[in-house]
Amino acid sequence: MLRSTVALRLARTLVSWARASENVAHFKLNNPPVNAISKQLITEAKQAWSDMEASGVQGAVITTDNKKVFCAGINLPEIIDTTEAQFCEYYGLFEGFMRQVLMSPLATVAAIPGFAPAGGTVLALCCDYRISVPSDKPTIGLTEVAVGIAAPSWIMEMAKLNLGFRNAEYDLCLGRAMPPQEALERGYLHEIVPAEDLLPRAHTVLEAYLAAPAHARQKSKLELRQPIANLMGPDSIARFYKTCSDPRAQQCLKAALQALGKGKK
Repeated sequence: MLRSTVALRLARTLVSWARASENVAHFKLNNPPVNAISKQLITEAKQAWSDMEASGVQGAVITTDNKKVFCAGINLPEIIDTTEAQFCEYYGLFEGFMRQVLMSPLATVAAIPGFAPAGGTVLALCCDYRISVPSDKPTIGLTEVAVGIAAPSWIMEMAKLNLGFRNAEYDLCLGRAMPPQEALERGYLHEIVPAEDLLPRAHTVLEAYLAAPAHARQKSKLELRQPIANLMGPDSIARFYKTCSDPRAQQCLKAALQALGKGKK
């Protein structure tokens, strides 16, 4: 019975990490079909990230074995028709994990094999370096407005710092998704490589990061990102609950969820 229970628990694991070399780990999302950030996934992710940092590795590649989707972002049912306590617990976990990645002493590369809208783009922007693969489809973007909500202020700040004010304002206000080539030009991505080169290139990039003196690299990273982290926390969670619980936002979120359901048929 114990063995069966353990096997069942392992089968439900939505996040995993493993050393790919002495100093580098792969941190993988595995929540089919689209790696939506459910409460279970984010709970596992926070613990897995802490374990990975404690293991002694110096760099991490965030990726997935899903060849079409990196991460579809927030799981919409988690923020529709919930109580304030339920919402804040979920979103607090989400923001907490993003802060872990954003302010991690590890060198981090997002290896993006496919779609990464909304929260998927946010997760990628929290990494030090972002690589994706060629596509003509709109795979990347801060699309929160498209489902009826304004992004939290820390995401806006992160967008401004990565994209510049003009691009950030335009993309955030329209909730735009775009193909990788445009995302590269606007600052979401650092590189686009063929799919077969995605992980090898991520490792090459990490080698360059790890060649720098760790104490100086980490201090530079954390000081540059502290203005973003300062916007996170209880006040941010409360404001985002107010944003999402607005009846107009709830109506849009329900319509978006319904549209996604129709798209699966």
